[in-house]
Amino acid sequence: MAWNQEKQKKQKDSFWIGFIPGIILPISIIIFMIKQNTDQSIGYVLEKLFLIIHNTGMHHLMVGILPNLVLFFVFYMMKKEKAVSGAFVGTIPYIILMFWVF
Repeated sequence: MAWNQEKQKKQKDSFWIGFIPGIILPISIIIFMIKQNTDQSIGYVLEKLFLIIHNTGMHHLMVGILPNLVLFFVFYMMKKEKAVSGAFVGTIPYIILMFWVF
């Protein structure tokens, strides 16, 4: 085995490495942005999250999805193809939600 094959073998590439941050990152960004603009508790924000997003428009949802683009780029540059596909699949529910709500 050549030295570069050994190095590539040590790096982990998994679908879940991209999927879990792809699902969690946008919702946490959205909750942070909403919480920053209101004095209500986190429980209230979580309870009314869908209604808040629907009333404020697509702005929060689009800004929440932007960090996933950075995630795609980072995994792509690290040559982790499975993680890129996981991040993409994690983004799909938010894209569907954008078209369904608006």
